[in-house]
Amino acid sequence: MANEPLIRIGLTTNANSVSITTSDPQLIAASPDEPNRFLATNKITVSARSYRPPEIEIYRFEIPNIETQTEAENLAKEIREATGEKAFASLDLKMNTWRVAIGDTKETVEEAEEYKLELAGKGFADVAIVTEKRLQPSNDAVALSQQLKSGGKSEVRSLIKPTGSSQPVNAPIAANLREVIVNGASATAKFSSLKSVAFGALNERSVPVRLNGKAYRGRIEVFVNSRGTLTVVNVVSLEDYLLGVVPSELSLPSLEAQKAQAVAARTYAVANTNGFGTQGFDLLPTIRSQVYGGVSAESSMGTTAVTQTRGIVATYQGKPINALYTSTCGGRTENSENIFDFNEPYLRGVECSLEGHRHFEPFLIKTIRIPAKLRDEQNLELVRLMSLLAVNGFQLSTSQMSDDWFEDAPTQSELSNWLNQLAVKFGKTFPNVNRETAKPTELARILAQMIYGDAYADTILSEADVNYQLAFDDAAEIPQTRRADVAILMRDGYFSVYPDLTLKPQKPFSRAKMLRLIKQIYAKKKWMPALQSGTTQSSENGNLV
Repeated sequence: MANEPLIRIGLTTNANSVSITTSDPQLIAASPDEPNRFLATNKITVSARSYRPPEIEIYRFEIPNIETQTEAENLAKEIREATGEKAFASLDLKMNTWRVAIGDTKETVEEAEEYKLELAGKGFADVAIVTEKRLQPSNDAVALSQQLKSGGKSEVRSLIKPTGSSQPVNAPIAANLREVIVNGASATAKFSSLKSVAFGALNERSVPVRLNGKAYRGRIEVFVNSRGTLTVVNVVSLEDYLLGVVPSELSLPSLEAQKAQAVAARTYAVANTNGFGTQGFDLLPTIRSQVYGGVSAESSMGTTAVTQTRGIVATYQGKPINALYTSTCGGRTENSENIFDFNEPYLRGVECSLEGHRHFEPFLIKTIRIPAKLRDEQNLELVRLMSLLAVNGFQLSTSQMSDDWFEDAPTQSELSNWLNQLAVKFGKTFPNVNRETAKPTELARILAQMIYGDAYADTILSEADVNYQLAFDDAAEIPQTRRADVAILMRDGYFSVYPDLTLKPQKPFSRAKMLRLIKQIYAKKKWMPALQSGTTQSSENGNLV
């Protein structure tokens, strides 16, 4: 390939809030048709909220309290003849008198006062200035509304096209617009945008950017989707992308095998660009596309394989092939037409002796755990997380994890155990747990004390900071004594609102929400227990030896 393309990897498609960090001194934010923002901080949180058009004041001019219509119309005619300005009479229904409106509205007090003096100089000294407040949607809001109107099946709900003009215009805007909210420690890192926002390190080529603690090369782009939540995309060069794919897809310690994998992965990526275009990205980081683990998945052999095959793709009749591959074939691969609805002459079944049952029989081992019963793919990560936590002291109260189990609130016993595990990590005393503890306000009290210490939130946050963080629909349900605790957890990304812009203070956290919260704390503190690996000889009668 002559030019290296950028690849867009959809890391998550339903986030309420994400944390983006870098080890560089500061992050840079970029949006379409705008100069880069230097954020003066290396850590920010991103969420979404309903768009709030700014309120502006305009000034109009009138002579009020005229008794009759005839007097008003005669005065309007006199004004038109004397000044050349527009003037017309109308009935003031509230006062039951007539008034004469004069000229165009003005946008500033100075312009209004100057115009009033001009009218007085022409004999109309009793002109009154009337101030009106009006919502003025931004030019971006108008442009986004037009984008959505002509966007077809696109699920992207942030502005991704240049606006063309910086001047606001009067045009209808779409209902339910939502904007990206960025919140960081510096003043420049606190802003909102109706556009997609991409975040990168100051030295982007050599320093990765982290999403919820996980490092990726390139940039992390965030935008609102059709569900009102956030889609997060890793925008990365093709070759850098492959560094995190090849070791994830092939662990065989053979350079030539990994070079073949690099060519296959590169070809697949090029051939499937825009595979999820309606969602705003090209590929997923899972087996649905190619497994992509970011910087943490990279290996020295994988990097060598990518480097030595740089730019090489497999083609058929001048076009990149659909380079399908599999981790396990059961002893033989299959012709494409026997699996898919297409027939490619280069996708022919072949024997694979290393996949035969006899070859693998000595290596088969069995587990006594009942497999999880899931319908929601997003809960798969929670199964892995709960399994990892369960072997590190966290109580697991079921023999089979399921979607319903994750959506239920944790039992009092479970929650007590989980919070005690956190208390041990923070070096705090065990909290008293009751039926109310799983609710956000009571949980906020315990977590704020663990994470920050006593009264930290009340000390560090002003009332304005608290109000800013609690700008959601049911914030009034939060007791005054818990507002600062909830606000600081919102600020740092531990708490987030539901898609309907509510926190639901009276609704206990589900196990899923609680586990994701624990994962976030462990990730930020770098406490996540590492999986251990080992090497065994072939099994004998189903037992490891």
